[in-house]
Amino acid sequence: MAEASNTLALGSVILSIPAWHIALYIAISAIFMLMQQRRLCLITTYLFTFYWGFYIYADEFVMVASDSTLALSSYIICGMLLIVLSLVAFLQERG
Repeated sequence: MAEASNTLALGSVILSIPAWHIALYIAISAIFMLMQQRRLCLITTYLFTFYWGFYIYADEFVMVASDSTLALSSYIICGMLLIVLSLVAFLQERG
């Protein structure tokens, strides 16, 4: 009987990501897949995941940071650094 209650709990999940974000992600990924650009598709997936993580937990992040611009700037700098390192790795692999 516990399995039935777990299944019902899964049905009551509400996604807090807007539908247009998901549609935009699917459209961009589909375009890159049709162009056979798997690396750009992976970068797009990383960017959307990074953004959605911030989008969903922005209130908690701001509350924990308690008006500290250092926390927000470090989050953004780490994200950009990972993107740059990913691009460098992808470009070196091609060459």
